[in-house]
Amino acid sequence: MFLVLKACQDYRFLSVLSYVKTVVNIMFYLVPAIAILFIGFRVAKIVMSGDPGNKDHIKPLVSKIIALVAVFFVPTLVSLLASLLSNSGIGVAVEYDACMEHATSEYISFYRAKEEAEDKVEEQKKAQENKVAEKERKKVDETREKARKENEKIAEEERKKQEAREAAEDAEDEDGDSSSGEWNGELIDGTAQSWKDVVWDPNDVTKISNLTAAQLKKVLEAKGGNATNFIPLINAYITNEHTNKVNAIFFLSLHAIESGWVTSSVSNACNNLGGWKDFGNPSKVCARAPANEGSTPYKWFNSKGDFVMEVGSSMHKHYLTPGGSHYHGPSVRGIIHDYNCQSESEVQSIISIGNDLFSYVKRVV
Repeated sequence: MFLVLKACQDYRFLSVLSYVKTVVNIMFYLVPAIAILFIGFRVAKIVMSGDPGNKDHIKPLVSKIIALVAVFFVPTLVSLLASLLSNSGIGVAVEYDACMEHATSEYISFYRAKEEAEDKVEEQKKAQENKVAEKERKKVDETREKARKENEKIAEEERKKQEAREAAEDAEDEDGDSSSGEWNGELIDGTAQSWKDVVWDPNDVTKISNLTAAQLKKVLEAKGGNATNFIPLINAYITNEHTNKVNAIFFLSLHAIESGWVTSSVSNACNNLGGWKDFGNPSKVCARAPANEGSTPYKWFNSKGDFVMEVGSSMHKHYLTPGGSHYHGPSVRGIIHDYNCQSESEVQSIISIGNDLFSYVKRVV
């Protein structure tokens, strides 16, 4: 029913139906008129033949009269058939009368205007959707462009920092031992070791280990036990080594002692692997920390990786750069001199753990 109604409201279909209707109307009057003329001519011919009772003349005449009557009843039969189909209940719906009624110039114009209006509304809807989509695309492009500029800015800042570090290193090479916080050459520890291109030198922890993240992971897995607690942090230690020039083996050994191989309550509650304290920044106080040593609260870090990078930067600036406020040479003992009150036991523990880790380097690298 729905499809038939839609067809009867389609101005294209109604236009065709209008032409058909016109032709049918013409034929409805023209054919009978021609037939009547023909029958009249035939009757006149029979009369003039002088033998009007001849069956050979009457029989064709009767058949033509029957055909003429049938033509008159064709529209009625079509309408009756459409009505029967419409009420048959067999799923066929023919709205013959409605369609024929709508097949006029007025209805055709009405449905044409209606469809054009609907098309216009649809076009406006699509145009609005395209406008919204374009706005979203523009917003995405702006976000990407902003991110690109931010990345360029960060890269430029890193480049400048790298240039500053290189300049400081050049100045160190040129000035030799002239800085106020100079290394007196007496704080020498252990023996430098190397395996392939991996370096572990307790005398100078500014020498990077050259370990990759994958190699450091193998070392920690080979050692096993609580050493594997550092596996999620390997990228931070490798990045710090290249950014802040702090040997990854040394730094990891230092934090293994201070955090109990990442098992201490402070390391897990505060992401603080070294028991660093907060000095004057309440927003960084670790409220979840256990009882603090003394009155200074422990510092809270967003992640353990952030701890590694922040402490690495501080160590490079204050402990490993000539002229730094705590510089006593680049050795393990030179760092611990101020870092932990010249604790000889911590110096030896760090070197021992570093040597142990390096022994695994020789096995897996």
